Amino acid sequence: GSYTFSATAYDGVGNSGSASATVKREDVVPPAVAVTEPLPDAVLSDEVTLAASASDDGAVARVEFWLRDPVTLAEQLVGAATAPPWSIRWASGSAPAGRGEILAKAYDCAGNSATSDPVLVTTGDLTPPVTRVTAPADGLDWVTGAIHVAAEASDAGGRVVEVELRVDGAP
Repeated sequence: GSYTFSATAYDGVGNSGSASATVKREDVVPPAVAVTEPLPDAVLSDEVTLAASASDDGAVARVEFWLRDPVTLAEQLVGAATAPPWSIRWASGSAPAGRGEILAKAYDCAGNSATSDPVLVTTGDLTPPVTRVTAPADGLDWVTGAIHVAAEASDAGGRVVEVELRVDGAP
């Protein structure tokens, strides 16, 4: 912002003289930001809330939420809030299954930014598929010739992408 400083001098008969100076204050202080939700070591599935606290000596313009791979440090933007409360809803099942870090990045109106400490979470589709062999029937005593083999599979936490059939452990 800018500030105007002024001074006025008065003499004994009521005359006055004034002067002013205007200066601009450069905002170089980044905002402060911390992830408040989820808690560390949370297991995220389905739609979850990501939330952060953010403050600045001027004003916070937006808070972005990022998912970072703790091994490769690759980051993926998952959403942004442009007004308090600094939170979003996120479909965490869209993330790769495994460990990840949630980060919040806050930006002030002057373009300064800061990144929160990471919060380690487990993300993605954590529900294993349900699989059932439908043919041959379990417990047949004798089979000969060509055998019909079939299976069913479903995944409540996502979608089945492959079903592998094996005989005695071999494909």
